[in-house]
Amino acid sequence: MFLSTRDRVGPPRRLAFAAIALATLLSALVTMHATKAAAATGDSTFSSGKPDYDAAYVKALADIHADVVNGKFIAGTNWAEIWTRDSAYSADLGAGFVEPTVTVATMRGLTEKDAQLGDVWIQDVCGHFGGWPNLSDAIVGAVGAWAAYLNSGDQDFLRWSYGVTKNSLARAERDEFDAGSGLFRGVASFMESNSAYPSTFANNGAAAGRTKSLATNLLHYRAYVIAARMGQLLGENVSTLEAGAANLKKAINDRLWLAGKGYYAYYEDANGIRSDRMEGLGEALAVLWGVADPARAASVLRNTPTTAQGLPSLSPQYAEWKNYSGIDSSYYHNGMVWPFVQAYWGWAAASQSDVTTFDTEFAKLVALSKRDTSFREFYRPEDGTPDGSPRQLWSAAGYLSMVYHGLFGMNLASDGITFRPTVPASFSNLRLDGFRYRGASFNLTLTGSGTRISSFKLDSTERTDRRIPNNLTGSHTVTIIMGDSAKAQIRSGISGKCLAVAGGLTSDGTAVQSTTCSTTGDAAQQWIVGTEGSLRALGKCLDADHSGVVDGTRVQLWTCNGSAAQRWIAGASGSLRNVHAGRCLDVPGSSTTNGLQVQLYTCNGGPGQQWTLPS
Repeated sequence: MFLSTRDRVGPPRRLAFAAIALATLLSALVTMHATKAAAATGDSTFSSGKPDYDAAYVKALADIHADVVNGKFIAGTNWAEIWTRDSAYSADLGAGFVEPTVTVATMRGLTEKDAQLGDVWIQDVCGHFGGWPNLSDAIVGAVGAWAAYLNSGDQDFLRWSYGVTKNSLARAERDEFDAGSGLFRGVASFMESNSAYPSTFANNGAAAGRTKSLATNLLHYRAYVIAARMGQLLGENVSTLEAGAANLKKAINDRLWLAGKGYYAYYEDANGIRSDRMEGLGEALAVLWGVADPARAASVLRNTPTTAQGLPSLSPQYAEWKNYSGIDSSYYHNGMVWPFVQAYWGWAAASQSDVTTFDTEFAKLVALSKRDTSFREFYRPEDGTPDGSPRQLWSAAGYLSMVYHGLFGMNLASDGITFRPTVPASFSNLRLDGFRYRGASFNLTLTGSGTRISSFKLDSTERTDRRIPNNLTGSHTVTIIMGDSAKAQIRSGISGKCLAVAGGLTSDGTAVQSTTCSTTGDAAQQWIVGTEGSLRALGKCLDADHSGVVDGTRVQLWTCNGSAAQRWIAGASGSLRNVHAGRCLDVPGSSTTNGLQVQLYTCNGGPGQQWTLPS
């Protein structure tokens, strides 16, 4: 039995229809008050040179402020309640930056008592499938709590949320863990309506709850990781938590990967049969949170079905729920485009330096934002018709994520914010003024495009770590310049070997090989790291032959064309990963033989995959 301490102010979601009209009226009054108050809070301002993008930023901030009621987040105009998943995803996406105090207060109100374990994250309840244990994504509270701590630095909150998260994992292990598969049972996170499942599951929460879904298992994986990081900061032994994360990551990949599709299965049913559908949030989180290895991450980004309006919540749609004549809960999870899902998809693309996908999906979200005066709950995939609740919290937070995590490449950690921008070529000068982080305010300027930082200055001082520390106060400036490297050799981890164009030839298809490093400035060994991720020599680009994605794909010189097969990501270990294939530049067998053509191969960290790039 659970005793709830949650600030729930209404009936379970999608059963509150009688209260919508009243909620809309009250929320309109709240919006008027909150919007006026927002201007006085010193909000940050975003300037991109693109009016639609800038207007959407203002709209997102206004929505988030209007969704603060009594010092806590509500879900939106029609859902004047505090929801665990809405609040947690919103905090992670960007609301935690904007309202750090509100985020902490909201997360503190999202617990209930388990008779055996104590405080646990509260499980949201839905009209079609019920609550715990059919729904089991309450662990999403850990995601929101981690964002709340990283933005606030509140040590008391850290210790409290560490305990709640550990208790919640213990509850899930007790009630939901399936030892046979190594996965957790429960409906997919936020996909808690009939329209998200075959009609055989309609209004049968017990049946839906016996499935083992991608997104909900990813949340449990992330919670293990977060709890381990929290514990490390608190001086705790976290080996059990780290083992839990490793085991679950393996089970997700072993049980839910669809090799024939190139992405993950939506769920595995009670009989161990995998759905052949994809579920948008899960695909995005698998990439973003590193459950997908580099090759699978690239495959997911290449193969996941999208629409002209954005990433659908699932695909293909269920024919039985393709009907807009009823109330929205009869269709709203059946392949609709939800902005917060779209935002995680954009963030996932940016995390892999996939500029093209990020650019495309960001533009789709901007287009949707223009369809109404606020960010709506979801949009129809056929034509982008706005639907569901206006002023939806996580939709607005999702837009902020595209700016913060995508364009500027902000990555929150316990010691500060590091930057890894993903800037499409259509942008050239970005500004984010008055951005607040803990005790400081920052004016950020980002010049150029691509994914390579050539200069990062904090208050005019170059910082090679590309980081804002967490202990600053007062006002500061951050100046980021994206640009090409100088021309120089690319040295391998094999002593004395460099990357070279065979014979110094410039014809398309010329082999690129490992050979003894020249001491005379041989042009065939002089490379430029392009701001867009290219590696260029002799006026052409390092290229995966025929956009190959398998081990052994030849790497060659080819006319630059901007494709993902010609973009490379430098890893912390010295690896060079091809964006399209998700495989690493490799000297076969780490051989010392001169003239050996390099290839793509599964990333393994060996000396034949370690490269020192021009600075």
